[in-house]
Amino acid sequence: MQEARHQLHLDITDKHTTLELDAECYRLNNNSDNIGFQVNPTRTVKGSVTPETWDSFSNYNKLRAEAEMKASKHLREAIFATLKQTANDLEAQRQATEYSFRKRIHETNQTRSELEWQQKNVTIDHFKIMQALMSFPKYKKVLRSQFQMQKDKRAKHNNFLIRFTLFKNCTKDV
Repeated sequence: MQEARHQLHLDITDKHTTLELDAECYRLNNNSDNIGFQVNPTRTVKGSVTPETWDSFSNYNKLRAEAEMKASKHLREAIFATLKQTANDLEAQRQATEYSFRKRIHETNQTRSELEWQQKNVTIDHFKIMQALMSFPKYKKVLRSQFQMQKDKRAKHNNFLIRFTLFKNCTKDV
């Protein structure tokens, strides 16, 4: 594209130079300064071109510049289409990720609720079994020690549940 622009610029510059020469020739008359007889005035100067050649070269430059602009337009359209497709793909990926994340949070909450329910039932059953075993004097000391250890373990677990609930509540807004 820059090469075509450069060629057009050179062509326009040559045309302006030619117009200036034509205007200067038009202003000449018998009384003008710096005029005189030239040797062989009808000779063709080396490097000059005919009007037909100049016209065909100008048309070639024009067509070439139009083709470059058309190719540039197609490239720009392809870039915009690619950008739009990429934006659509990213949006679809974002939605899929959000859905998976919400689904995983829901599954985690269900699992936690199930575990809490099971723990509650196990604790109640364990307490009933401990009370039944306490009626036997020879197991009383061992059972009290085990019961105390179980209470300490539940207290640690409850502290964990409190921290987990706080963390979950903090991340809900995210």
